[in-house]
Amino acid sequence: MTQAPNAKSAVQTFAVSRWAAERIRPDEWILKDHNYIVADSWMKFFFMRDYSYPLSRGYFRRYTDEATPREQCTLLMISAPNTPKGQSCFAATRVNTVIVNPHYDSAQFAKEKEMTLPYISDDIAVYRKKLP
Repeated sequence: MTQAPNAKSAVQTFAVSRWAAERIRPDEWILKDHNYIVADSWMKFFFMRDYSYPLSRGYFRRYTDEATPREQCTLLMISAPNTPKGQSCFAATRVNTVIVNPHYDSAQFAKEKEMTLPYISDDIAVYRKKLP
């Protein structure tokens, strides 16, 4: 349980979810951050696609569990999108939209010439790869 109410952040998550659901094509994939976005699990209801949609960067310890090695792409596409491995992950997963909290993750996307910022609020930023 959080110490402070976070209704404002949850409302921002619902607003970006509705915005994205109206604009993202059915063949496009989204990656959202589970670490720093409040109520991000509710995004699934706005898209009503697959259980795995949208993809999600999970808790950081998930990626370092030596007993159960996990995929790294959902981590790399947010943490290191400009690296060769990050770019390879974008291609492999067909993700071209990333939803993050700009207080924690924005510099790495702002530097990328292939990314645009079509949506931003206090606690939510949407970065999209330029489509050909």
